[in-house]
Order: sequence, then structure tokens, then C-alpha cells
Amino acid sequence: MEIDQAVRGCSDRRMRTKYSNAVYVVQRAFALYPFEEVAFSFNGGKDSTVLLHLIRAGYYLYKKDSGDVAQTDAVKNCPLRTIYFESPCAFPEINSFTYEIVST
Repeated sequence: MEIDQAVRGCSDRRMRTKYSNAVYVVQRAFALYPFEEVAFSFNGGKDSTVLLHLIRAGYYLYKKDSGDVAQTDAVKNCPLRTIYFESPCAFPEINSFTYEIVST
């Protein structure tokens, strides 16, 4: 997975540690709860976009560690339950980005 490779190849040790800790939390959630019971609140902002990438990486690594041979397809077809509250105050760019993410 491109995100995991990029961060693990980064020279910033603190960044790698923070990434590893965050991804561990995601992997642990998938180990503790059935996939159908995990949800994510997305608002299109920077923080939730970073969390989206961490969830993708954590899910990929969870599938890889569990021996799922089709982990690449699993990440591409990862229908994670997502909650989005549309705000009338949101920037138009945020709404466009959010709709684009949903459609891919």
C-alpha cells in the first residue's frame, strides 16, 4: 500500500512512530469488532481526510496480517460505514471533495 510504504520510508522517526501508533489503533478496532460495526465520521476536512488514509492503511495491514490473500481488493472494495453531516457553512470545495470521495 502506497501510504504505508511512504511513511515507513520517511526519515522522520517521530512521524513513523505516530503513524505506527495510529495504524495500530485502527488494526485493533478491526480485530475487536466486526467490519460491519465499525463506522467513520467524515466531514471532508484535513483531519478526517488524514484519518481516512490511516483507516485505509490500517485495514490493509489488518487484512495482510490476518493472512487474507486478497487484501489489495479488500482495500479497494472497503465499504466502510461512513457518516457525513452536511453543513450549510462548509466551503464549496469541501463539499465537492466529499462528493468526489464518495463516488470513487
